[in-house]
Amino acid sequence: MNFSMQGITYNAYINGLRIQYFMKLYTKLYRETDALQKPQTVQQLASQSGFRSYSTFSGAFKQMMGMTPTEWMRNLKK
Repeated sequence: MNFSMQGITYNAYINGLRIQYFMKLYTKLYRETDALQKPQTVQQLASQSGFRSYSTFSGAFKQMMGMTPTEWMRNLKK
């Protein structure tokens, strides 16, 4: 895959894949988590998605989705 021809950097591509994975994880856990169970934190899910730093994840998420992870999660609950 030639990233420059698609107007995207390698890091942006990888971060996009990681964010998609995070969204799938969160959506699945949101549907399956019992109210009595302690849900995993956003930081834990970001780490499981391949991000070493929450601030990197949050910045990449906002750049890709146009909103913060917290805003996205609030919208999911609506």
